[in-house]
Amino acid sequence: MPSKVLQPPGRVLLHLTAATVLCSASAALVGGMTYRIATLAGAVLSAGNPFEFFVEHIVVFAFVSGVLAGWVNNWKFPHISARWVRLIPTVLLALQVLSWHDYSVFENSWRAIGSHFFGDSCRPPYSLAQLASGGAYCFDQLKFTAPFCSSLGYAAGALAEQSFHKEPRIEGAS
Repeated sequence: MPSKVLQPPGRVLLHLTAATVLCSASAALVGGMTYRIATLAGAVLSAGNPFEFFVEHIVVFAFVSGVLAGWVNNWKFPHISARWVRLIPTVLLALQVLSWHDYSVFENSWRAIGSHFFGDSCRPPYSLAQLASGGAYCFDQLKFTAPFCSSLGYAAGALAEQSFHKEPRIEGAS
């Protein structure tokens, strides 16, 4: 049985890696495919390219990929850590939010922070000059928001899988 292969420390690392790195990467793939399908279907999108479309909807794509991965991985490798993988990305995002001060003195700081990390202030550059100047471009949504949202989805998927599991099992045990 595959679940006996990974002992508890290995399962914790598996769930943490799957919830952050793999879910964020798969969210980008799903975002790109969704963009291609929408454009082929004739939908009029505000985004001009797949990356911009992904960044505009990063919260949704990261959460959905996290739910699916959390369900599947916890079904295959059940462990209580699958529900707690959200702690590290949450702490990292909170530290980044508390230390971020790149907003104008004339705007509400919480509105600027919300827009920067969860809103539409992060856009891909339209030219190399814009990329070099750093204008209207940030990676904080990719570095902090996507792993945070995917780990929340992962924990929700793991919890949903545990609640729908028919046979009683001991958490953390093989």
